[in-house]
Amino acid sequence: PRHAATGASRPVRLSEVRREVSRRGVVVVELFTADGVLHAVVIAPGHTRLVRLGPSGQAQHWSKQLALDLRGLAVAPVPALRFALRGAVEDSRTQLDDLVLAPLEPWLGTGPVVLVPPRGLSTVPWGSLPTLHGRPVSVAQSVSAWLRRLTDEPLNEARTDSTPETASGLRTGLTNDGRPVSVAALAGTGLPHALEEAAAIDLLWGSRPAAAAPRAPDPAAAVITALAERT
Repeated sequence: PRHAATGASRPVRLSEVRREVSRRGVVVVELFTADGVLHAVVIAPGHTRLVRLGPSGQAQHWSKQLALDLRGLAVAPVPALRFALRGAVEDSRTQLDDLVLAPLEPWLGTGPVVLVPPRGLSTVPWGSLPTLHGRPVSVAQSVSAWLRRLTDEPLNEARTDSTPETASGLRTGLTNDGRPVSVAALAGTGLPHALEEAAAIDLLWGSRPAAAAPRAPDPAAAVITALAERT
């Protein structure tokens, strides 16, 4: 785990993660790339497994394609185009799910899942993929960060090139080609607790909810503006 060279919290032990996983009934999945191959470490109550998934380039390709399809669907002006893009979104979701999550399904159980993706997969809407659809899904920067938040320990993790900050202090990640990407919290319409969740994201990332009814008079326009600003 990443940690500062001076005054940092110690790296967490696997035994600590296993204990917290068992106590909370969750499954932690950390994805990482080695020699161009995507792997997953699955830490679940009662077992830990290392699974070889396949070429990381394919997963990154479908991650990027899914993002493009979703962005196109958000701004599609005519029903025929929206219909076509919905099909494209479903295809991209299925392809990515088949590569990354479906092989892990025997060990994921039925409870909450915590995903720790590599940089190239950091923007995937994991909860929308078929294997995790309808399940509580959290995304963490690292297993250490997830565990320390649960145990109220200070993170004290060193800033790295995977978690840079802009001049304004906005916490960001990086796109597949190395460009900074920021986060907009979009809430609505009429979803229970949506505003509270957007506010929590705003607090974590330093972003501003871009479309939170009733704050935004035209939520659709606010969504399009937020996407355009992050292109």
